Amino acid sequence: MQLVFPNGEHASVAFDHGELSIGSRAAQGVSLPGKSLAPLHASLVRDRRGLWLRVPEGVPGVHLNARPVRRIAMLRIGDQVCLEQVQVVLAENDPDMIDRIIPP
Repeated sequence: MQLVFPNGEHASVAFDHGELSIGSRAAQGVSLPGKSLAPLHASLVRDRRGLWLRVPEGVPGVHLNARPVRRIAMLRIGDQVCLEQVQVVLAENDPDMIDRIIPP
């Protein structure tokens, strides 16, 4: 899977297992200084049950498909996560796997 930043804040990031943290601190898996994010704004965790978005207590401005997330949410390919002003879209590693033909 890939994390795609459609507005160009960061290069796409491949993510297949474990935990990936996102925030303004330099030591994060995805560091976005100057984007109004908390030092640890959110993290993505992949375990045997699936892919999860975890939000630390008290961190505002996290939305999944336009719905606020306060603690945890399950993610799927195609979901859009907004961290304050930063958009992240979950995509397959192989773009040919996505069926882009919409029937009439």
